[in-house]
Amino acid sequence: MLNFARDGCCFTLRAAAVIVRERQVLLHRMVDDNFWSLPGGRCEMLETSARCAEREVQEELGVPASTQRPLWIAETFFAHAGETHHQLALYHLVELPSDCLVMSGQGPFSGSEGHLKLEFHWFDLCEVPELELYPRFLRSDLLKLPPTPEHRVEWDLPHQERPTS
Repeated sequence: MLNFARDGCCFTLRAAAVIVRERQVLLHRMVDDNFWSLPGGRCEMLETSARCAEREVQEELGVPASTQRPLWIAETFFAHAGETHHQLALYHLVELPSDCLVMSGQGPFSGSEGHLKLEFHWFDLCEVPELELYPRFLRSDLLKLPPTPEHRVEWDLPHQERPTS
């Protein structure tokens, strides 16, 4: 996977799936976490971000996925579990088969990422701005998906931890 640490910072190349039905979006979290994110994970070497998003959905939910189009390229800088992170993430609009349980059921749905237990839940888009959802730009941007890919940069680090350039 494309993930490495240097100079006290962890860099990750991540792909994420934006899965919508009617006016709802599918979010997930580790069972013990208090925040939500979009399904996805770290890209493997020589794997496109679109393929990574599909693979991660298949691994986490056991459902085949089909990438429709890219939505955002996001550079996020944040702290988690005592580490500083620099993440480059590519967000894709992804479809699931209409006849699968995830698309027809209300949830919550259980999933896993290796030994980690995941919880998936459908949220009405009107709820999204109030959720503890990361990266933060998704709280507003999920309400209106862009027609063409957009670039986002988000700093969620104290000012003194930011580089000067």
